Amino acid sequence: MRCLPHISCKNLKPAKKSMWLAALAPMLALAFISFKSCGPAEDENYPGLCTLSCDGAKILPPGDYAIEPLFETAAFSYTCYVPGPLPKPELLKFRVINKATDEADKKFGGVQGDEGSPLASVRVNVSTTGYVWSDDPELNKVAKPEEGKLGEYTGIATTQDQWCSDSCGVISVSVHLVCPGPDQSLNGALNVSSGVTGFSTEVEVSNETEAEDDS
Repeated sequence: MRCLPHISCKNLKPAKKSMWLAALAPMLALAFISFKSCGPAEDENYPGLCTLSCDGAKILPPGDYAIEPLFETAAFSYTCYVPGPLPKPELLKFRVINKATDEADKKFGGVQGDEGSPLASVRVNVSTTGYVWSDDPELNKVAKPEEGKLGEYTGIATTQDQWCSDSCGVISVSVHLVCPGPDQSLNGALNVSSGVTGFSTEVEVSNETEAEDDS
């Protein structure tokens, strides 16, 4: 490189390095964002990353605990021209909380917090009742339709190795529903329990397609 008499070549090197870093900065930022997006999904109800591992999860002992829904209603409306199993599952979330006020009762599984604090690594059982659940063998992950063992697990898409609360105290259950006939609705219930603590939520599925007039 040839330099003009009034410009030192040494002064050009730092400038070149600064330009290189400036060009590299956006790429580094993009790489960081991409890496971060590959991590566990963040629960919308609690800040930070929520990870799920049911290894070592425990059933709640008798005490002042509660399982509560993280949704206002479990009523779903569809427009189905052909009644039957819906291929896309619906996700319902619950939270396990410790409602104890006594210090001695706050401890469970290494978790201690104020009244209403969420509890991680709590093992739960999930079951269904009613007629809103799909019995499609390919959609059922827990029930075994081919063995005639649908029963209380019909429609549940979340496998049993994920039946526990995550690090944010949240339980996530995916279910496959059935769309009823035109202008009709079906009802059922999803039950989540751990020991003597549990919660049952009513699930309603309706078809907004108008029935054909036969007259």
